[in-house]
Amino acid sequence: MYHVGSGVKATSVLSKVEPEHTDEAGAALLEGTEVVTVAIAPDGLAHKAQVVHGLGLGLDENGLDAICQWRFPPGIKNGRPVTVMATIEINWRLLSCAGFRRLNGAPAA
Repeated sequence: MYHVGSGVKATSVLSKVEPEHTDEAGAALLEGTEVVTVAIAPDGLAHKAQVVHGLGLGLDENGLDAICQWRFPPGIKNGRPVTVMATIEINWRLLSCAGFRRLNGAPAA
């Protein structure tokens, strides 16, 4: 397993599924940043995902579930695909009331 740098090229996200805010976190008006470490394997999948900084109320689990569905190009070292460690931040934000009304077809106040 490699870290980016010293001849190891970083990976990026090819496709991702947005994690869903839980009802409990929404009721608590919980927002913040979840930090997750993962190993991006040559198969383009995140393995060994671990929450480094969590928020609770189901957000951590939903974040991990979403990341496990993301697809990445592999890291590259000397022209060959390798497993690289990555840190992913998920910024959990609630929609504003005006934004929520617009998404649901109602005019903003």
